[in-house]
Amino acid sequence: MALVSTAEGGRVYILRDGKLVNTLAAKVDDLALSPEGEHLAVTMGNQLHMYDTQGGLLWSYTGDDILRTPRFSPDGRRIACGSELGRLEVLDIHGQRVRRQMFPAWPIPAWLPDGGLLVVTWTGGITRMDRTFQRIERFRFQLQPENLVKADDLTRPETVPTSRITNATNALEQPLPVTPNLLKETTALIDIRCEPKTHGDPREWQHKIERLTDGDPTPPQTPWLEWSDINYIDSGWRSKLTMHIDTFRTQLLVDAVTFVEDPKHPESWLRNCRLEYWDAQAATWRPGPRFLSNSATHSHRLEKPISAARFRLVSAGGGSWPVGNIRLGELVFHGKVLGPSHPDAVENRSVAVLFDEREEDLAAMMAAPLRPFAFHYADAYSGGKSLTLTQPGETVSHWQPPFGHCLPGWDFEIVENPQKPGEYRWLQFAWKRGAPETKGLALGVGPGHTGGWLFTAGEPPKLEGANPKSQSNSPPTDWDVVRVDLWKLNGGAPYRIRTLTLATVDGSGLFDQVLLGRTEADLQAVPRRHP
Repeated sequence: MALVSTAEGGRVYILRDGKLVNTLAAKVDDLALSPEGEHLAVTMGNQLHMYDTQGGLLWSYTGDDILRTPRFSPDGRRIACGSELGRLEVLDIHGQRVRRQMFPAWPIPAWLPDGGLLVVTWTGGITRMDRTFQRIERFRFQLQPENLVKADDLTRPETVPTSRITNATNALEQPLPVTPNLLKETTALIDIRCEPKTHGDPREWQHKIERLTDGDPTPPQTPWLEWSDINYIDSGWRSKLTMHIDTFRTQLLVDAVTFVEDPKHPESWLRNCRLEYWDAQAATWRPGPRFLSNSATHSHRLEKPISAARFRLVSAGGGSWPVGNIRLGELVFHGKVLGPSHPDAVENRSVAVLFDEREEDLAAMMAAPLRPFAFHYADAYSGGKSLTLTQPGETVSHWQPPFGHCLPGWDFEIVENPQKPGEYRWLQFAWKRGAPETKGLALGVGPGHTGGWLFTAGEPPKLEGANPKSQSNSPPTDWDVVRVDLWKLNGGAPYRIRTLTLATVDGSGLFDQVLLGRTEADLQAVPRRHP
């Protein structure tokens, strides 16, 4: 049995006879388990990944568009899937292409007992293929309605009243003021996407998102979303929408939420929705309070304040959400700012783990496909994985307006006597060369893409705006630990760490267990994890 986790980093749990036998680090759109349970096929975007359920990744295949519905043949030796462009892909268990054929629409394959295929498209086409994938027969079906809707029916006045909640509300009698607003103070990112995530997310706003937090309750004259996004809700093509609110690197304590909506459009009021929040420690979404209202402007006091950096508004169940389009004039979070949102800063721990095992902390660095950054599972200083640059070059976190080249949750301050959440003084990491031809390694931390300290071994890379600090004359051939007093190195001046830079000169490099500590003793006490 294969179970998919809801953790955003991506996990698949392999169970055999009711016992967990393996955990695979994989993001999943769709998956299939081979008949004997030896292999797992996973599609994510335009990628098909094949895993050994007892080990790890065997191979990957790139399609021409989003790949869906992977299906194993009865003997488990072949895998078929379809792309949204209409291409059927059939590969053997080793990743070699056996058949590639175009269809008029997205093909959904089903294997027949004799090894042939039955391929169905959403436009109604059905094709039967034999074991050699030659077409035997082809036919199509078309649904016909019993009662046709005439043009006059579409222009008649609506006789069914808009659904309303009139006898239930948990809003305050008097709405709270729209200023101050934590979302404005933290420059929070607000977007809307499908759940589960689908092609084209996040959906495109029709107005500048700053209008939601500018203190002016006047709603735009037109809705926030294209009507096509609303019409697709619960269509089978897309599911419900969710509105995501992300402070990116700031932990909030939210005790109330205010919605200011367009009084002229009661059909679009958010009368019934739920607030959820991201539990960073458990890497999962947690249910929060339900908001009920029958007013254009409504404030809701939380019975128990929520501490988090990421939130989302979702359907409370029982129907599509949102019912109409989004017609907000203002969205307000009330409460206070607690500090940095990194899990170790939130708990005010003496050591912050920038990387050891958690992939989601640095996944943003992989956003650009041309960068050489990846996670490495065959060699690690601590635990079962390390960071690697697979070829010469550099990688930093991707550009996230308005924050720049920064990592989510990273807003650490280097001070002389660290005590408060997010305050540290020492840096520690392990590194080694990844190939004999590697001439130089570099790891940098700082406030952004430039202006930080860059620690080097061997030949330093040419990075504009970096302050190089040599640690050795050549890249280490085995894992070597570097420990640095950043406060002293920076001349006794405060220093922000919001991003990570990795680089190599020729060859490749490996990096692992990147830590910040308040004292040198704190770092020395951190154990070296075993796989």
